[in-house]
Formats: sequence, structure tokens, C-alpha cells
Amino acid sequence: MISAVKLFEPFESLRSSLLPAAAAVICPLLIALVLGACGADDGASNAAGHGSASAEKSSPPSRSEKTRFRMSKAEISKLPQYKIRALPKPAPRKLVVKDLRKGFGATLRPGDSFLVDFAGSRYGRPYETTPATRNRPERFSFDYIMTGWKKGLPGMKVGGRRELIVPTRLGTATEPVIYLIDLLALYPVGGL
Repeated sequence: MISAVKLFEPFESLRSSLLPAAAAVICPLLIALVLGACGADDGASNAAGHGSASAEKSSPPSRSEKTRFRMSKAEISKLPQYKIRALPKPAPRKLVVKDLRKGFGATLRPGDSFLVDFAGSRYGRPYETTPATRNRPERFSFDYIMTGWKKGLPGMKVGGRRELIVPTRLGTATEPVIYLIDLLALYPVGGL
């Protein structure tokens, strides 16, 4: 933490050349500006209900206030079932990424951990879930997923559904696999 004495050092010449009344007004304003620009955390004082109301109004909301990192249980319960259609052969040789639903929340980036519900089927074989056969959500760390997911998931938003057709060389199966993936929650690198 920066001490008040060190904050005043750069302004000593300015302070001594101004009238005492002007210095009494300008120096606290400059300190407030410096602390605001440094991103000083006033969360402790605001959590207790103290702090300047004008400072709260003028500061932009934090990332967690602007962006949703999780779908609600009600939203998750309304997600459509997975239906993977049989696609004609031959399977694509490159990764295919298709957004089926764009999403509304935070964007997945390399390094993040995330919670997904997904279904997968070998290319050319249809697959359909029912409420009884639907997977339970699983949490993954970006660093520990297959290459096809590492290349196909970044940019996906919470609440989105994405179809990935992962060729054998980017996946873990002996054949290409079609995945339908719902991004339910995001746990960003470094927290919220």
C-alpha cells in the first residue's frame, strides 16, 4: 500500500507555490484521482456501507457486475435436449465449429475453467438424449482438455451451445466425433 507521505512527494513544489486554501482543495483531489487511477480497492469500506456515494457512482462496474459467468438453474432446466443427426460421409478432415446458440454471458478464453453439459457421438451416427439420459454437468480446466476442444471452444459465451466436429487427429477417439456443448458457467483465470 502506498503511504500518504509518498503520495504527496510529487506535489510538494505545487503545494508550496499555491495559497494554503487552494492547496487544501487541490491535494486531496489529486490523491483521490491517483488512488482511483491505481484501482485502489475500496470494497472494504463500501461493504460496510461507508464510503463516498459520488465515488461509487462515478466508478465503472467491475467485470463480474457487467458480465454473467453462470446460467441459473431455471435456465439450465429449459435447455433443449441434444439431438445429433447422422451426417453424410466422408467426415471433414478439419475441425468444424458452429454456434447453434450464441449465448449471453462471459466469453471463454484459454486458461479458464468451465462447466459444460455435452453429448458426443461418432461421426455418421445419430444420437438423441432424453431427460433420463442427459449427462450431468462436468467442470473442466482449459489446460486439460483435448486439442479439438482447445481450438473449438475459445470465444464461446456462457449460455451458448456449440457444435464441434472433431477429426481423429484432434480428438481422443479412433473416428471423428460430433459434440454438442452447452457452456453453463465460467471460472476465469485469476477469479472474478
